Amino acid sequence: MGVSYAAPAYYADRLCERARCYIREFLVPSEEARKDIDDLRKREERNRGLLTPKKYDKEVEKNKTRAERTKEREELNKKKEAVEEALKKHVFDKAVATFSGNVTDRDYDPQSRNQLLKTMYWM
Repeated sequence: MGVSYAAPAYYADRLCERARCYIREFLVPSEEARKDIDDLRKREERNRGLLTPKKYDKEVEKNKTRAERTKEREELNKKKEAVEEALKKHVFDKAVATFSGNVTDRDYDPQSRNQLLKTMYWM
């Protein structure tokens, strides 16, 4: 005996699969895109002071209170979160530009985009 599921769930699954096809280049970036993201990450970390070498002084660290160490750790985490947000924004903006047609990438083919927009996919 076969088991079926509700039509809305079936169509939702089909549409999610189609969406994954459209955004595959952002979910599984190419080597060039990864390099671009890594460069951006390093630049953002440098701008926020995460890549600057910090001189470690054992005596200074020993004399810090728990609250001071906690505050430093929280500040570091905030900076890391800001870097991640900047990377997410970069990828999102690139995706929006790709789907709106405002692309400056030299490998972008507007003809294939226009063909894709004219195509009706079966759900």
